[in-house]
Parts: sequence; structure tokens; C-alpha cells
Amino acid sequence: MIRSANQGITTLDILKTVFYLIFRRLQDVPPSVKYLVSDGFFCFFGILLWLAFFAQFVLPVRKLVDRYRAFDRLVVYSTGASGPTLFVEDGKTRLRPREMERSGPGVVILDTASGVVLHNNVEYTQVAGPGLVFTRKGERIAGTVDLHRKVGPLPALGPLGDDRDDNPDNPFKPRDPSGKEESEAAYEERQRRRAETSGLTRDGVEVVPNVMAVFRLEPGAGEKRVGFHYNENSVRQWVTVEGRRLTTGRGEDQPHVPLEKLPAYLAVDVWREYLQKFRLSELFALPSPDSPGDETGLEIILRMVRLRLAENEVDELDDIGQPTGKRVFSREYEILQACGIRVDGVAISRLRFKPLVEKKLRDDWAANWLTRSQIEHNQVERERGLKAQEGRQDALLWFAEAATRRFTPDMLESPRPRDAQMKAYQMRVALEKLVLGTLDSCRSDSQLYPRLVNELIQLGEIVNYLREQRP
Repeated sequence: MIRSANQGITTLDILKTVFYLIFRRLQDVPPSVKYLVSDGFFCFFGILLWLAFFAQFVLPVRKLVDRYRAFDRLVVYSTGASGPTLFVEDGKTRLRPREMERSGPGVVILDTASGVVLHNNVEYTQVAGPGLVFTRKGERIAGTVDLHRKVGPLPALGPLGDDRDDNPDNPFKPRDPSGKEESEAAYEERQRRRAETSGLTRDGVEVVPNVMAVFRLEPGAGEKRVGFHYNENSVRQWVTVEGRRLTTGRGEDQPHVPLEKLPAYLAVDVWREYLQKFRLSELFALPSPDSPGDETGLEIILRMVRLRLAENEVDELDDIGQPTGKRVFSREYEILQACGIRVDGVAISRLRFKPLVEKKLRDDWAANWLTRSQIEHNQVERERGLKAQEGRQDALLWFAEAATRRFTPDMLESPRPRDAQMKAYQMRVALEKLVLGTLDSCRSDSQLYPRLVNELIQLGEIVNYLREQRP
């Protein structure tokens, strides 16, 4: 106010005047009050000193700036104005009652299998992985992520139990008109689980399997090796995508699908797409010897489902399940990448059929088991013959290399002998080298040596005989 009145007095002049009056009147203060004030000052200074000391051991800090932040959070906590102090273990937050009502600066401790995204009700502020995170005033947890490899959903999509007639969860079991054995809600639930994974073959046969997926967060190029694969972008995508899905799904009729179930539902969509390219007989039929591949129709479907969820481009199949030679983009892979998810495997098991179809499959198997076994036997024999031929070729190469081991470049470059006596001498030397090379190789082989004891003795006698025949 004085400065605004242009009186020529500054704030420094005012402070000088205040301190001058304090020190001028200090001699009038009683000694007891002086001692009380000094004791209070030293007590306050001691409290701060011990808080600074113990703050180094309250939190797992190493850097100097983190030590200062730990001291700051401890001081704020002692005043009652601190924010939430949270511990995140395996992606789940552990906290005390009404801890989230605090709005001051706080601390979040994450184990090696957790990630977290923070926000301040306006925007996402920071993404953190395993370790210690100091939150600012107004920051809260937007979402947490478990970095473990996940298997889900549990139980798997599809019917519960098997397709036996006495199983109450058999998807093809007819409805009980009386309602005594099964209520209306139980029947609707059984049919809902049937429709989750139900698909049709090219000839219109319904197949109902169980579907599960094995997945984790996308490691990415910038991962940190702290116990588990942590990638900042993947954690951010997981939390932000889930937030957008929750926001946009409030007014929709379709139920919200958690990200933990998204890979399995995408696998079901791809399973249905490829299932309708094959007939029922092609699912389990062994490929003919003239066919280029060695997979059944079901094996092709399982392989393509895994590729569609794990790779950006896959081979295109026509309407009858044959490759066209083209590469197409995988929409499912792009969806998973946008969510920060990488699929490591897909399990499609326990295929169920209607009772008539199941009976036909059993009858066909019983009628054709001999033909199938003969085809498999012939295939095994062909593979055994090929392996035996390859083994003979390898053995000949090994023997040739072992027998010629003692031949020197000088011997190979020596001129051909002209007279018969010199030719016979050179042949005896060459034969001796061949036998000695074979002996050396057999003796150095720990598996071959015990089996050829008698043969090695005979080879040694041959060497002695050749040496005695030298002139």
C-alpha cells in the first residue's frame, strides 16, 4: 500500500524497521521467555533433524533428490496434510480405509510385477513401473496393471464340463419342460456359454469348444529388466484404453468386455471365420501323401488363430481353406497392439458336437481305423527309410574322413609310380594309412570303441602284416 502511494518506501525498508524494533525491545524480554523461545527453537530444529535422518530408512530411496522427497513427504505426513500412501502388489492396490480421500502429496510403492498410471482429474500425469513413485498434490491412481503373464479367462469361454448326457452343463442337452432338474435361469446361462464359442463348419455342423488365451503386456523396445517385462507405453495403453472403453460403454446395450477377456474373444471370432472354410470330415482327416502340407484341418485352424493374434501379417486362405499365396493384415493384432497386449498362445480344446454328429464320428473312426493305422504305418516306414538312408550317407562321409585322416598333402601330390614294384610299395603305404586312420577314429569314439574291440584287434594285425611286408 505504501509503494502504491508512491511514498518512496520499499519492502526492504519495512523489514529493516520491524527487525530493528524487535532487537531494540529484546532487552526488555524476561530471561525465562528467552530460554523458552530458544528451547522451542532447538526442539523444533531437532525434530526436523531426526525426521530427516529417519526419512532415509522409511522408503527405499537411493538418489539424493528421492531422499529429499522422502523427507518432504514425512514432514507433510506429520502435519496431517499428506496424500495417500499406497502399496501396489501384483497389480492390486493395498490401502487403509479412507486413504484415497487424502489430496496432498503422497507415495506409491510398486512391486516388481506392477505398473501404474496417475492422473489429476484433468489429464494423465505419469506412468510408473516397479519401484517408488512420489505423487504430487491432487494426483490419484487412474489404473494399475499386473505384469505377470496372464491365462484367461478362468473358466475358459464356452460350456462347462463335457458333453456327456448325464452332465448338467452339456450344451446340447434338451430343456427340461417341467423345470425340476434345471431352472429357466440355469438353462439360459447354459445356452449363453454355448453361444460364446459356437461355430459352423462349411457343411453346417455346429462345433462348440473351450477357448483360452495366454498373453501379457507388450514388452516393446524400451522395456526395463526389473523382474518382469515393463514397458511404459504398454502400461499407458492398457489403462487409457480401458478408461475409454468404460466411458463409451455406459450408454450401450452390449456388456463391457474386460481387457483380460479380449484376447479370448478375438480368438473366438477368428476360430469361427476359419471353421466355416472346412467340412467336418476335413477337420480330423489325415492329409494325403500327395498334399503339400502335413496338417489336418483343425491343426490349420489352430495355427492360423495363433498367427492372427500374434503377427501383423498372415497367409490368406480361400473359401475352402487353401492358401492363396497372398499376405493380409491382421485386424486382431492391431486391436491388441492398441491395448498394449501381446498374445503368446491360444488354447482351443474340448470340441463338442451334437449327439448324432458325435455318433457318426465314432462310427467312422471304428470303420476306418484299420485304414488310418495302415496310412500312418506307411508314413512311419517312409520316414524311417529316409532317416536310414541319411544315416548311411552320414556314416560313409564319417568313414571316408576318418580313414583319410593320416594322408598328408605330400603323399597326395607325389607322382604316380612307373614300375610295378614301386606301385606295390605305394599301395601298401596307402593301405596302412587308411587302416591307421580308421583305428584312430574308432579308439577316440567312446561309444564306438566298446562295440568294435575284436575288429580293432584285427585291424591292428593287418597293420603289423603290412609293415612286415615292406622291403
